[in-house]
Amino acid sequence: MWRASHERSIATMSDRLTALDNGFLAAEHPGVPLHIGGIARFEGGPLLDGDGRVRIDDIRRVVAAHLGAIPRFRRRLADPPLHSALPEWVDAEDFDVAGHVEAVTVPAPGDQEALIEVACEILRTPLDRSRPLWHLTFLDGLDDGSVVLVDRAHHALVDGVSGSDSLITMLDPAPDSQVPDVPDWRAQAPPAGTRQLLDVAGRLARLPFAAARSSAELVRSPERLRELFDGLVAVVRSEVPAPSCSLNAEVGPARRHLSVRLSLAELKRVAHAHGVTLNDVVLAAVTGGLRDLMAGRGELEGLDHLVALVPVSTRAVDGRDERANQVSGIFAKLPVGLDDPLERLQALASQMREHKASHEVDIVADLLALLDWLPPWVLRPLADLTVNRQAMVNLVITNVPGSPRPLYLLGPRMLEFLPYVPLGGNTTVGIAILSYDGHLDVGITADPDAAPDADVLVEGIRRSFDELLSSSAKVETA
Repeated sequence: MWRASHERSIATMSDRLTALDNGFLAAEHPGVPLHIGGIARFEGGPLLDGDGRVRIDDIRRVVAAHLGAIPRFRRRLADPPLHSALPEWVDAEDFDVAGHVEAVTVPAPGDQEALIEVACEILRTPLDRSRPLWHLTFLDGLDDGSVVLVDRAHHALVDGVSGSDSLITMLDPAPDSQVPDVPDWRAQAPPAGTRQLLDVAGRLARLPFAAARSSAELVRSPERLRELFDGLVAVVRSEVPAPSCSLNAEVGPARRHLSVRLSLAELKRVAHAHGVTLNDVVLAAVTGGLRDLMAGRGELEGLDHLVALVPVSTRAVDGRDERANQVSGIFAKLPVGLDDPLERLQALASQMREHKASHEVDIVADLLALLDWLPPWVLRPLADLTVNRQAMVNLVITNVPGSPRPLYLLGPRMLEFLPYVPLGGNTTVGIAILSYDGHLDVGITADPDAAPDADVLVEGIRRSFDELLSSSAKVETA
């Protein structure tokens, strides 16, 4: 396939950002931080000292012991001379795990409301680009004695799958796991300016030949070329623009985070009863919640569907490719105009089958890969336009597999992980879905000024899922 040749070319530049990686940097501004992550809750117990404070030094030692498996977490971004190419990852000479793993005490009374206020303040804070682009904040002072982790990693550093894997790497698979010794690590000096210029010049000189070779392979496959062209035309014709509604508005700096917890066993029960996939069931429940949200805003009349960008991982299972973002996506039409929950489920299931049959994921991946041949001065405004001023989608819904088994930190168990997805400059609601230890958590990020009614979405998702669960019971007893 053409993309395989392209990826071999990009693999030689694995320390430099791809166009997609860089897009998340270029589109970020102070009111729109583009990191992903979540809010994890752990049992307290051994994570707390005698004064009820987090044992932060011990936690730092655990994290530092595992960083060898995720080397980019000790690297920062560096721009080449004269911004002649995209930034690259270089070792952070002054790296100190203490600057990335910190503790904060939630003010009294330490209840859920106080916790979410502190967590959202952290989540709205951009990461420091002069340092490695991740941060873990552990919260103590909670009235139930638990410890909460607010996890942030920039989208230029990880995508949903690699971000989840990175957190799993830092935790333990068993409560009695032994903390390994922290290995010695010494930063490699970044290349000198002259060497960087020569390196960039060499890359630029090779780029036309690599592009020509990849293009020649594409041209030699007329069927693939036709699929690429037809896919682009189909996307443009069917999805631009997305329906006009209040979900798309200018996003402010404040953030609110809400969540819905669903049972994986019950989700599978619904999927089995109706002959659909688990992902179909989740999308149907979310669509029901969005229908309630639009109805509450008086916008449902005449609104047939909403368009959601649903990212799809293209990451190889061997994990050898170190590019930060290995994702494609589909543009899903969410049938909010359908009142019956089973009709919504079957409509979505049929649509998802069509997406898979059309190879849309491969086509979108190929289109994204073409961006790597564009110069940096073109990519920066293009990224801002695509993320902050786009008209193709009403929201993003991302679904990432987490650990199917419980994870631990210094003995205590991680009880839940509520995923967080950033908002673009004109998408006021975003939804992230993550499975963990028998449950599936739906994390909702909202601009509280543009979406003060986000609770309606939460309750609508719960209600819609309960309706689907009830319908599956009827099918089973029929």
